[in-house]
Amino acid sequence: MYWGFVKRAPKKWQEWGFEWFYRLLSELSRLQNQLKLLRYLGYHISGHL
Repeated sequence: MYWGFVKRAPKKWQEWGFEWFYRLLSELSRLQNQLKLLRYLGYHISGHL
């Protein structure tokens, strides 16, 4: 992983506050990790952990 060397989103995406969404779409591995996190939180909140 290359922290600090990630290509920034276009200026409009930054102005609209959607840079995180742009990066999520451009880096599919991040999307998979976020889905795993949501699944974990769902188990934790429901008490199935």
